[in-house]
Amino acid sequence: MTKVIIKRVKTKWQDRVRDYVILLDGKEIKRISNGSDVEFIVEPGKHTVQMKIDWCSSLKFDVDIAAGE
Repeated sequence: MTKVIIKRVKTKWQDRVRDYVILLDGKEIKRISNGSDVEFIVEPGKHTVQMKIDWCSSLKFDVDIAAGE
């Protein structure tokens, strides 16, 4: 198992009072608020990470995580 940390930079205006949904391999795993960090545990291997808010989403980010990385 490997820990992944995502940090959301604090903004003054854009979406500051709204949470973004973090998707791992297409499934919602956490929500992240303005200026906060979230941690979650994943199995080693290839994964896709994406952020979403309402109907808008980021590009998919492919990662290959090694054990203990």
